[in-house]
Amino acid sequence: MSARRKFSAVGDATISILRRTVTASEVFPPLKGLAETALDIAGLVENFRSNKADWEELGVYVQEVTASVIDSIAGANSSHGDNAAGIEKLKGVLSEALDKIRTEQHERRTKRIYIDFHRDEEKICGVRARIDWAIRMFQLSTTVRTAANVERTYDAVEANHRVLSGLAEHASSVRAKATAIQQETSRLGTNAALGQLGRVRGASWDISRVCLANTRVKLVDEILSWAYGMNHENDKQEGSSNKPTKTNILLLTGVVGAGKSTIAHTVAQWCSQHGLLASSFFFQRGTKDRDTPDMLFTTLAADIARLDQRLFARIAATIEDDTGLPFAPIATHDRRLDDGWNEGLLDILRDRVCHLPSTFRILVTSRMQPELDSLCRRAHVRRMNLDIGEQENIDDISEYSRHRLWKLADHRNLGDDWPGDELRAQFISKAGGLFLWVATVCDYLRNRGDATKNLCVLLERDMQLDTSAESRMDSLYATILESYDWADEDFAACYSQVMGVAIASKTPLTISAMKELYSGQYVESDYTLQKLSPLLTGLSETEHESIPVRVLHQSLRDFLVVRSRSCPQYSRFSVDEKAISSKLGALCLGTLNRDLSRDMPITGYLSVQCQGQGVPKLDESMISEALWYASRFWPDHVCDIEDPRTMREGLIDFMENHIVRWLELVASYGQCRDLAEVRKWIEDKLPQEAVLQVRGSYTKYAEACWDLSTHLDYDDRREESLIVTKESVVLYRLLAAKDPDIHLRNLATQINNLSRCFSYMGQHEEGLALAEEAVMLRKEVGRYEDALPPIQEAVDLRRKLAEDQPAVYTSELASSLHELSARLSRVDRYEDALLPIQEAVVIRRKLAEDRPAVYTPGLASSLYDLSARLSKVGRYEDGLPPIQEAVDIRRKLATDRPAVYTSNLPVLFTNSPLACPEWVDMKMRYHRYKKQ
Repeated sequence: MSARRKFSAVGDATISILRRTVTASEVFPPLKGLAETALDIAGLVENFRSNKADWEELGVYVQEVTASVIDSIAGANSSHGDNAAGIEKLKGVLSEALDKIRTEQHERRTKRIYIDFHRDEEKICGVRARIDWAIRMFQLSTTVRTAANVERTYDAVEANHRVLSGLAEHASSVRAKATAIQQETSRLGTNAALGQLGRVRGASWDISRVCLANTRVKLVDEILSWAYGMNHENDKQEGSSNKPTKTNILLLTGVVGAGKSTIAHTVAQWCSQHGLLASSFFFQRGTKDRDTPDMLFTTLAADIARLDQRLFARIAATIEDDTGLPFAPIATHDRRLDDGWNEGLLDILRDRVCHLPSTFRILVTSRMQPELDSLCRRAHVRRMNLDIGEQENIDDISEYSRHRLWKLADHRNLGDDWPGDELRAQFISKAGGLFLWVATVCDYLRNRGDATKNLCVLLERDMQLDTSAESRMDSLYATILESYDWADEDFAACYSQVMGVAIASKTPLTISAMKELYSGQYVESDYTLQKLSPLLTGLSETEHESIPVRVLHQSLRDFLVVRSRSCPQYSRFSVDEKAISSKLGALCLGTLNRDLSRDMPITGYLSVQCQGQGVPKLDESMISEALWYASRFWPDHVCDIEDPRTMREGLIDFMENHIVRWLELVASYGQCRDLAEVRKWIEDKLPQEAVLQVRGSYTKYAEACWDLSTHLDYDDRREESLIVTKESVVLYRLLAAKDPDIHLRNLATQINNLSRCFSYMGQHEEGLALAEEAVMLRKEVGRYEDALPPIQEAVDLRRKLAEDQPAVYTSELASSLHELSARLSRVDRYEDALLPIQEAVVIRRKLAEDRPAVYTPGLASSLYDLSARLSKVGRYEDGLPPIQEAVDIRRKLATDRPAVYTSNLPVLFTNSPLACPEWVDMKMRYHRYKKQ
């Protein structure tokens, strides 16, 4: 449980005790002062914004310890005089802590400082250590030193303090409230963990895309029977036929336009209505987060967690144990295949799903590809192929065709019997089992002048039924496109713009957003848009603001982008996706430079020097769809530009004047991203003069990333904090390479912050390497005090690694502890330097017992330094045994391997604290004192 949750759960009861102690007139005055100081500390730590949880935990600790002291006195039946000295000493320590906290907060308010998280931890640990010392002096029990038992405190106070007797009647209600708060905070914590799962909106099943009633009945029933776990002819087990099947993946394959997705939507709808659907995810090319499997499993996990409280708790606990899990890629090497596939997804379905419980059923639809052969061969996978030539499919296409033709006739007022039995039969025959062909033709005829004439033209076109489904759809697309008036320049321009943007955009845009991006260059009209409506969605006038423009089907996209370019008769229909994307890059920069120049309510928060606030949220109505699209995707489009002359000035203007506002906008409205590919493109494509101009903006951008990371940390947006911290490190590396005196210190600080980000995400080894780099950089610039936090970071990381892999990392933990002690001593923090070297000795002694030949030299080194640290704090007598042991070890090593160790032995004596005149003098004084 976090500090904040602890504070909420037990704070009410503890604070009640302390407040009653303060306000009661008959309570012993020193005890009142002690309680009052504890309450002051608890109130003051709430003002911290960085490391807020750690400071609040200190406040909780102070209150609990103080309440425990009251408990101890109440139960001891001793006089106030017996306790006065101890109470005053503890109060003095708390007052000292209160003054330190006030000073720290004053400095943060009045100075421009960058918060170092580990320095906070050191200060908190220092305060807590002083309180522990005072408690030991007061001779309290171990229970008092670690945590207060609130229930026992109530009983003791009720029995021994008449002045607090009124509290007893409230104890049960307060405890009940504390329990309720604990349960609520636990629930909120679980929700927070699940909140890290990225769930893609709009990827689930759609009721508008299910099968027509009374079609696909047998096929859907067979799939549902499999989903229920019943056997089929191709999926037998021994024994009764109603035993669960072996397969937990059903792969439904079929040609383009056969209706695979419609079947999947229908199955998902039925399962949802009957409480069987855990989750559904439909890929869509060109739609962000739905064109790759990157967020597939986080979406599935988020959906599954909401099905059952036990699953909810298990998934949340898994995330809390491994905070980096929701952000981990599903594959290290990701080679894109078609239809949303990649090798990572294929590996999971092929080799890992078989380990799931048999009750899990996964329906996958796809065009058959060679890469899926290995999946189909697995025992846990059943493949069903949609044969468009089967009688059932022919019957279904006949029913679907009649329905669509009837709807078309009703829409156009063509009569109940249109188009007649003969044309209807030809139409059904021409469809050849392709539902997509039927839907496309009917949509096309909705906006043609003479529906019957145009239908006859389509039916008379030579199209052999034995050709592939892809070829037949290409022929249909070509027939529709050829019917347009390409001599009409307005139509040709509109086609290029609208179809081009529909294909090249990174997520579908409405017509209104396209107009805003083109900003005066747009030439569309409702008439030309209506002509394109059979091939695109969202083109009617009523849909301009709300319905994004999407390409009818993936097969149309493939025809326009790929196949039409290789066929001379279709070349005028082709769309150069990269050229349109390049155009969109320039349009996005133009939109950003124009719109970010205006005042926006949420921008400017990175220019205000304030600590402890999150990222302000931006209401969706505050920015346009075009501006938000430009903010999200300008880097992707810019990297497609081959000729930078088209947008050089726009890019320089953006980097120099608007980069910080852009960063604020994406953080407030969406999700942060890095610009690594843009920087590479700039270095590769722009002339040197322009590159230098862009580099001039890096300092401002690096500082903004630094500031933004603290806001993101406050909001617990750790993945994005990692992204922007990486950005600042990359930028400071570039800047420090040119001006190390100016930027090297900032680079070291940000490398340390990046180490912390990696550690939080569970990537401890990456964090350790960065922490050690930060140490070296700070040594390089001579800032030994600044080097302490990354050294402490290295200790923390190696401690975590040693817990998981002791054989590998325990010796490295000892080395880090030894180094931390040395650095603390170098900045005269001798008391603080003692504990890590003592721990290093304990670890190395254990290692030396197991493998003396390897670890005994390190033990001698740590013993020597332990003696030195003890002498620095005046504990000369205590420093004698470790240095003597170090000398004995070195002598033995020198005897066994004189060539290696003999030369070091005189140095050990010369530098020993035994050879220090001050030590000799203090030793003599000590003995004289003992004789008195």
